[in-house]
Amino acid sequence: MRRIPDFVAEGVDSALEDLQRDVIDFVDPELEAAHQGLTDALARLVDEINGTFTPDHDAAYTEVPPEWRHTAPERYAQTLRDLSQARDTVLDRYKELMNVMSRRGHLPTPQEPQRGPSVQVTAGDNSPITVNAPHAHASHGGHASAG
Repeated sequence: MRRIPDFVAEGVDSALEDLQRDVIDFVDPELEAAHQGLTDALARLVDEINGTFTPDHDAAYTEVPPEWRHTAPERYAQTLRDLSQARDTVLDRYKELMNVMSRRGHLPTPQEPQRGPSVQVTAGDNSPITVNAPHAHASHGGHASAG
């Protein structure tokens, strides 16, 4: 986590904004706690990323200044630990949220077949491919669309 590409920082920031913007009236306290845990973890990660620096105006990343390794080794090491811990906490809270949603039946289990019609298609090498299109519609003219 010494260097953080701009697209990662922007993705984390965007995810936090999305979670904070959507006001959800949870009826399941466990799901509400898991959602709030992920939101809090993302907020901490945003704070940690905001504590990094852009090395020059053209850089597409921020970083923990490499010179700290020599001028402030404890600060350098602590900043890296804090960034790594914040990242790991986000991943743990996301996994926790997904597990709660799965246990509560809010996510389909991987074994569930997808609903809707399926079509067998042959690829260029004659290998069969099954396409499931739960929202597909076809007209009599042979044209199909999927939502």
